[in-house]
Amino acid sequence: MEDKGKFPFSLRLTEDVIKQFKKQVKAESLKQGEFFEKMLNVYTGKQLDAKQVPFNINLFCFDQINHRNLTKTIYNGYGFPIYVSDVFRYFGMPYYNDYQAMREEEIKYNPCQATELVFCNYKFVEGFTVANDFWKPFDSSDKKIERFSKDFKIENPEEYVYLSAFRIFKDFNFEEPMIVVNEHMYLVDKETWLKYVSKFNVAERLEILPKDMPFAVSFIHKLKGVSEIDVLKLDREYLSEVDVLNIKNVLNPTVTAKDSNIDEVIGRYSIF
Repeated sequence: MEDKGKFPFSLRLTEDVIKQFKKQVKAESLKQGEFFEKMLNVYTGKQLDAKQVPFNINLFCFDQINHRNLTKTIYNGYGFPIYVSDVFRYFGMPYYNDYQAMREEEIKYNPCQATELVFCNYKFVEGFTVANDFWKPFDSSDKKIERFSKDFKIENPEEYVYLSAFRIFKDFNFEEPMIVVNEHMYLVDKETWLKYVSKFNVAERLEILPKDMPFAVSFIHKLKGVSEIDVLKLDREYLSEVDVLNIKNVLNPTVTAKDSNIDEVIGRYSIF
């Protein structure tokens, strides 16, 4: 008997595409009908089953400087990633539940699943030891130091090196799809930084987890749409310039040939 509200459909596909479908269905342990439904849901922007595209966000505050800590909470969402800071490729740690349903031999590192960051002097990725260009000392910019101190209530931030990072998802867990922005901020003291510098690219590994750092926070913003981008306060001087540019690009709507003001845009960016 046919389920209420569900109707059969057929598609004309090339042999190569059919092979790709079969491979994907097998990889995700889905029935063929479930896989087609998943594709159509993504195409139409409808809600997706949480088991198909889950992600986790670790929310925490470890603040040894001001003697305040929050127990880590795991937010489970479902949707798809829009942007992940490049630092997660090298120094991100995945939450173990992301891998529960996978066989050990199938586990491959995915930066979208790296829910928090570690401080370490090297990380072996794809056969190469990568230089750590992400942890930075505060420079002599008064604006940067003043803003950081004001935002995070930390005196003398120049005594530390810091790292900021973002993960952004389109989350279908709400009645209306929501943009969920996960922001991270970490501090380590300069003494540790000097140890890092002296041990870089040597056999002895230096690694510190967020809970052992002087300051490490992960929190989220919910945006109903790109018009709420100001909530992120991307004008903060201490944020990574690469992150700021990328976030503005991925959240701001793009111009297409069907836009009513396309001629105006072309004219504005024409040399002659």
